Amino acid sequence: RVLGPPGVRVSFVAGGYRHPVHAERAAKTTLSSTSAAPSEARRFVRDSLFAWGHRPLVGSAQLLVSELGTNAVVHGGPGEIVVFLAVDHDRVRIEVIDGNVAAMPQLRPPPHDESSRGLHIVDALASSWGYAPAADRHDRKVVWCELELEFAEAQGPQ
Repeated sequence: RVLGPPGVRVSFVAGGYRHPVHAERAAKTTLSSTSAAPSEARRFVRDSLFAWGHRPLVGSAQLLVSELGTNAVVHGGPGEIVVFLAVDHDRVRIEVIDGNVAAMPQLRPPPHDESSRGLHIVDALASSWGYAPAADRHDRKVVWCELELEFAEAQGPQ
């Protein structure tokens, strides 16, 4: 779902913010917290970025939303996952909101844990990332990341 018409700056209250986010383009989708959610999130990001003319961002953005979406399914509990995507003049922002504020992301996995490496990918690829309780409901959390448009688009089509 696109949150505003093309070419018009939109303001919306994204998951991790208590104030409006201003973006040139923004969209969101709500997914069931199932094993299909990461794939659906990748498709949503791909389709949105293609429609907005940001094809070079697609590969990196899909990888990031896949990692955040997988974490939301594994650690976020049952219910729904909300994915926000916003593009401004210098960055793209991805937010994934899930229903478990107690399970905050950690870069250091427990010893002998053979999974829990997704945030290392996010940390390496994103220009910034973080997490917070969701602004609208304190029983939910938002994990977000950003890509700089200039860097990502300089990498060429993917």
